Amino acid sequence: MKVAKSRGLRILAFTDHEDVRGYWEALDYSRELGVVLIPGMEVTLREAHVLLLGVDPRNPPQLPENTDIAEFLDRIHSENIVTVLAHPFSRAGIFAYPVVKRVDVLRKFDLVEVLNGKSLMISNARANELARRIGRPGVAGSDAHVAMYVGAVRTIVEAEFVPEDVDEVLEGLRRGRVSVEGRTSLMQIAKHYVQELLCLLGF
Repeated sequence: MKVAKSRGLRILAFTDHEDVRGYWEALDYSRELGVVLIPGMEVTLREAHVLLLGVDPRNPPQLPENTDIAEFLDRIHSENIVTVLAHPFSRAGIFAYPVVKRVDVLRKFDLVEVLNGKSLMISNARANELARRIGRPGVAGSDAHVAMYVGAVRTIVEAEFVPEDVDEVLEGLRRGRVSVEGRTSLMQIAKHYVQELLCLLGF
């Protein structure tokens, strides 16, 4: 949180996999720092990874086994939650998640992650082209699991004033008043995966 503040981030979304505990752990500190914290989570479906922004942290969405992605998105939208198609292509841009072939489902998303901090340029370029093709605004996500990657890429939410609450931020996202900035670093990506491998090996 302190790193995010020091790098000029005024809005932060925690999107842990199927978990909102990080939001509660950071909430008080975010208020002290003056950072708007969006309650969110990332859910893993058979056809895609989906970022949910604006979830109720006291009653986060449940993910029944074998959930159909179209039905899931319809249910989520009925709860007024913003949906983002996360990194629709593999980190190297070679493979696509199955949802990419389902235009009917793609158009149910509010936004597409077109700049992922841990993906190569070709992967982000393909995501950007997908967003353009289906007419959805693009956002950036650092996908940071460690502090050094926080803010490497970011989403700019355009507004006439600095948003002071989550609802204002979410409305800006829904309306597509967004742009992205930053770039991925091949060296940083390689370093990240080396660190993950070392952790798996017990070093």
